[in-house]
Amino acid sequence: MSQMRCRCAISLVLLVAVPVHAGEDTGAIKGHFEGWAGIDAGGTLQSFEPGGEARPELLAALNEQLRAVRFSPALENGRAVPLRTYLRGGYTLEPAQSNGRLVLSSVEMGPRPKLTVVPNPPRRIMQGLDTKAWVRVVFTVTVSGKVSALGIESSEGTGEFTREVRDAAAKWQFEPETIEGRPRATRVRQDFLVTSQTDEVPMLPSCSKDQAGRVQVIGTEACPSLLVMQLRRDESRLGREVHVENP
Repeated sequence: MSQMRCRCAISLVLLVAVPVHAGEDTGAIKGHFEGWAGIDAGGTLQSFEPGGEARPELLAALNEQLRAVRFSPALENGRAVPLRTYLRGGYTLEPAQSNGRLVLSSVEMGPRPKLTVVPNPPRRIMQGLDTKAWVRVVFTVTVSGKVSALGIESSEGTGEFTREVRDAAAKWQFEPETIEGRPRATRVRQDFLVTSQTDEVPMLPSCSKDQAGRVQVIGTEACPSLLVMQLRRDESRLGREVHVENP
């Protein structure tokens, strides 16, 4: 199987909302957002440029919530400095009398992904011999947006998938963060999971609280976004199809 490339598909439309599934809070709506943001030296949001169209009332509520988040400030020569970074995250709209209440469910910051390459699934999972495999990589996004200093932090499953992940992640491309208009290198984590458990996504180990990942919000773990490949049995034909959920 040849490698699958996702060019720009990783950039999700701002504030796409879908109803919460049955069994969760009735009437609640889930969505996600992304866009470039300015973070000051104190770790406070100063501006947010959405990466897609959004209803004004939702965007106003999102900005209010983001301004209440304390981000880890960027450091240059040991000094905190303003940063232009790419924010991505999720939210829930909860019913509140005649109006709705927007609550952030996740926020992360880092360089903007431009090109992603999805690794090939392991043959053992494609053949139904295993149920899952995952790899957590750490790498540096350089000032030119390329991947360097790529390493495997932890993994479970076959060495075949680890090699596929390493080869795929090395081809990723980004638009880097900037400080005063100058691009800066950023250390990034990324999780890759392939699973045949289509009813739920298996839990991965927690991450140490350090500065190695894109999640740089005070009080959160340094776990990265998760790229999930779910193998779904298609009864109308032999074999399996691969459904990819981008981070």
